[in-house]
Amino acid sequence: MSIRVHPDVDNETERERVAQTQEHLQAAKAKVVTTNSEIDALALVKSQERLALTKATLFSWLLLALQVEQLPDKAKRQSQMEAANAKLQELEAAFRAVRAKEQELQNEHAKLLNGLDRARVQVQTKDRHADDIRKDLELASIEADKILADQVDLDMRIKAAAAQAKMESEVLTRKVEQLQRDRATLEAHAKMQHSALEEVRRDLDISMNDFLKEEAVGKDKASVFQVTLKQVGFMEEELLALRKEEAERTKILMELGSQRDRVALAIAQKLAKVKEVQLTTRIKEVELAELKKIRRETNRRIRDFEKLYDLVKNQRNNQSW
Repeated sequence: MSIRVHPDVDNETERERVAQTQEHLQAAKAKVVTTNSEIDALALVKSQERLALTKATLFSWLLLALQVEQLPDKAKRQSQMEAANAKLQELEAAFRAVRAKEQELQNEHAKLLNGLDRARVQVQTKDRHADDIRKDLELASIEADKILADQVDLDMRIKAAAAQAKMESEVLTRKVEQLQRDRATLEAHAKMQHSALEEVRRDLDISMNDFLKEEAVGKDKASVFQVTLKQVGFMEEELLALRKEEAERTKILMELGSQRDRVALAIAQKLAKVKEVQLTTRIKEVELAELKKIRRETNRRIRDFEKLYDLVKNQRNNQSW
């Protein structure tokens, strides 16, 4: 069983998402810098307005004092004092408006500072989150490549073991078949020799009986008997040789049987190794499934991170308006 996994597309997509997230983070950092510049500008405008208001108030009081001193009579002085009071009320109203504006600017400044702190914390959190995601992605890619290499190696080992076991089994089968054919041939030949010997013995018994009955027939009968007896001896020797050869064949068959048992044991051991390799492959498949699960979780975390970034970005845009 061979499994092929192609994680390049998913890894490339995740790398693109991480790169886009880094771009968003850089944009957020630039926005923070711009916000700091705006806060500094507002603080400068506030200081300038406060200084201008102070100068205007002092100048108005000085002008009124000079005008009061130059009035020729009491009526004009009274009229001028009323005008001065009216002018003073206008300045006080303007001062209160400026103070209200200043308070509004201070409130806005505080909001911007709080927003800046939140944005800074969010940017730092996103940076750490992006680093964690990048590390997880790199580890998952390395582990996936290692599992692919292990699977290729396991496939090659399984194929080699199966081919070797098949070849040895075929060779052993051919040897056993040949020995069985040789044994059948030897058994048939031994049966033929045994039948011939039995027939000779029967003939010998018949001849002995005839010889006992016709003992006086003559020397010709005796010579025939001697020849027949020698033939029986030769045939017995040949039978012994055949039995010895059969014993050797039986011994060879026993040795081949032992060899067959050893080869069968070796094949069983190799099959056990193949099963072990298959078990290792299944374990690797489980690990690969776990890595895929981690990758899906990483993709989900990236999507959540992008949603969080979009939410912060929208909040910043709303605060700007």
